[in-house]
Amino acid sequence: MASLELVLLHALPLDGSMWAAQQDLLPGATHSPTLYALGDTLSAWATAVLDSAQGDRLIVVGNSVGGSCALEMAVAAPGRIAGLVLIGTKAAHRPDPGLQARVLRALREQGVAAAWHGFWEPLFSRSADRRLVAEAKRIASSRTAD
Repeated sequence: MASLELVLLHALPLDGSMWAAQQDLLPGATHSPTLYALGDTLSAWATAVLDSAQGDRLIVVGNSVGGSCALEMAVAAPGRIAGLVLIGTKAAHRPDPGLQARVLRALREQGVAAAWHGFWEPLFSRSADRRLVAEAKRIASSRTAD
């Protein structure tokens, strides 16, 4: 029988800890890597996640750019993907190069806090649970501009 693994892929500017509350959904078989540590491209991230995943069949949940990585995984290894859940991900999953350049410039010139307020905080609904927004900000603020 094929082993099943749940792979949870985070949004920018967060990291794998974004999924801390979901780590026990599939005890012993839930994986939530921090994508930045795996390379500089979606393809590199997808390859690294596929290589590190232990399961024969993967249920992949991706939020934002994590969803873009999930789509790359599905293209690279369709036979291993048992399910795909995309949250806030475009079907044309390539990040906008202009937006990417603006975010990187803000990070370098103004720091993580300014980038949070200018790019990521506005993505949350005004009705979003403030505790979740605060946790997302905490995770983002723990990252460096590099």
